[in-house]
Amino acid sequence: MNKLLKFECTSSRLLSYLKSLTAIGVCALFITACGGGDSATNYSSNDPGADKPSLAEFQEITESAYVFGMPMVEHYKLVRVFLEPNSGLLSNVFSHSRALARPGATLVVTPNNDTVSSAALLDLRSEPVVITVPNVADRYYGVQLLDIVTENLPIIASEQQGSVAADVLVAGPDWDVASFDNVNQLQIIQADSSIVLALLRVSVSNEEDIPAATVFQDETLITTLSDYIGSTPPSAVEALDWPPEYNAKSDDSADFFTVMNFMMQFHQFTNDEQLLFAEFSQLNIGSGLTYDHDDFSASEQSVIQEGIDDARVSIQFPSNLARVNGWSVPNPALGDFDDDYLFRAIIAWYGLYALPISEASYISASVDVDSNLLDASVNNYTLDLAPDELPPANYFWSLTMYNSQSQLIANPIDRYSIGDRSDFLDYNDDGSLTLYVQSESPGSSLESNWLPAPDGQFRLTMRLYGPDESVRDGSYILPGVLLNN
Repeated sequence: MNKLLKFECTSSRLLSYLKSLTAIGVCALFITACGGGDSATNYSSNDPGADKPSLAEFQEITESAYVFGMPMVEHYKLVRVFLEPNSGLLSNVFSHSRALARPGATLVVTPNNDTVSSAALLDLRSEPVVITVPNVADRYYGVQLLDIVTENLPIIASEQQGSVAADVLVAGPDWDVASFDNVNQLQIIQADSSIVLALLRVSVSNEEDIPAATVFQDETLITTLSDYIGSTPPSAVEALDWPPEYNAKSDDSADFFTVMNFMMQFHQFTNDEQLLFAEFSQLNIGSGLTYDHDDFSASEQSVIQEGIDDARVSIQFPSNLARVNGWSVPNPALGDFDDDYLFRAIIAWYGLYALPISEASYISASVDVDSNLLDASVNNYTLDLAPDELPPANYFWSLTMYNSQSQLIANPIDRYSIGDRSDFLDYNDDGSLTLYVQSESPGSSLESNWLPAPDGQFRLTMRLYGPDESVRDGSYILPGVLLNN
């Protein structure tokens, strides 16, 4: 019998992550890209005989490296929680959150209020693992896999397995697929990273539905390959020398590159990315290199900091945000960034772990249809959806309310999202739907369709799980939010 690993985590830091795991609502950013390519090789340091870059080149290289490294450095927070010594957690074991996100969960922006979540860090350095997927035919269910640079691997979902239980093998880049005697005909997913994050999401209709959803959390299991096939486990990997905790949101220092260098060891990068790394290595940035700010002169340190500052501006304040009717327009590259490194960095800054748009689409608004800021301290609003304008989602859709800091806020009826799973919604006779978005009740007869807003500025995120082709190709247009004063 296979040794199936299960673990209930009590770490408050990890539970905060799990309760707020989501993708962001900032979409449709037109960002220039660099790099790309298909084949992968390991990184090697720069030629020591190369010419030293000029100060202007120091600044440009720093900016480029910072943008490239942002997803890895943000991801480091969770990797460290799982893998650092004495963390109290285990790799290759799911840890579960049994509750929906609520006000006060501030570790991750735009938390979803749609699913209960589980997380596991798959340590594939010694051997692959096998993920057991239960039969989940009556609700949205999916295991998202992300590599070290936060690119998505194929989603594991029950409907993709024919709505039956299945086992899926996940391997690192150095594992020899050809040598594996796949007698069970397992689906094999081979990552370019030896450390992979697995995020399980199970949809929940309401608080009473949570116990049923947690059954599927418990039935989603991880087994090391040696346990699965009954062979001798490989030797344990060497212990790691972990950098200190680092928060790029609050720390703009060059210590960023120490964490970036550390994270790069877990990924096999493409040939085209080696061209970038040849430049980065001139600043001692790269896998196997040691970044020390004191290695550089005062003038070099100054321009390095300027490069960091420029990168942070480009990440935090992206240009060319596309809107239609006040809503952001989903970018097809969301969750599948390829060589669009700036877009990937922006998503990492505003909310890690975006699902690919084929799995879920996020459409956000902080302005009404006339491009005025949404502010419930002075206005009431409606979202009017004609029958042919209801969000076209194969699984479900939801509209979630956030304050101006993209966090859930308390309200008198304890309602943070509303959608097609809300059995209390009151549709009009023609099948259309009017949602009331305001800080005070619209009246008892309309409260079934009320999404409470804070007494101030706010933003909305429409989530479509399993969006149809009209969403993916941009032909679906969500009506704008209207004044209802």
